[in-house]
Amino acid sequence: MLKLGRKLEMKLRSDGVKTIFLDGDDLRSIFADRWGYEKTDRVELAKVYFQLCSHLAAQGFTVVIAAVAMYDEVRSWLKRNVPNAVEAYLDVPKAERHKRDKKTKKIYVSNVNIESLYDRSKAADIVIKNYGEIDPDQAAEDI
Repeated sequence: MLKLGRKLEMKLRSDGVKTIFLDGDDLRSIFADRWGYEKTDRVELAKVYFQLCSHLAAQGFTVVIAAVAMYDEVRSWLKRNVPNAVEAYLDVPKAERHKRDKKTKKIYVSNVNIESLYDRSKAADIVIKNYGEIDPDQAAEDI
């Protein structure tokens, strides 16, 4: 997600679009880890992220944010509260997510059924199959 977000931001910038790139993990640390990982914290933090995006967009920027909007409640809020928001959903099969996670955050090592904690996006503006033959450059071009 991060690599694709950066590629998209660079593509837009090369096309003359005034852009800002935000990463959800970086924002979490910038906000001093004030929010935890329970659903209520995640929903509140997502709304803060998207309010920041809306504020920057109102100043003339196209904001690319690489963050997991894991609940329908968050995505609905985004559509209602952030003008011109576009949700790009990265469709990655479970096996591929597990494979990638072993190299990065290692959140799937717990016994928790991670998939049960997220709502799969039902109404994304763009769906990108982000695995297999699709590389970040191609996915950014598709978006």
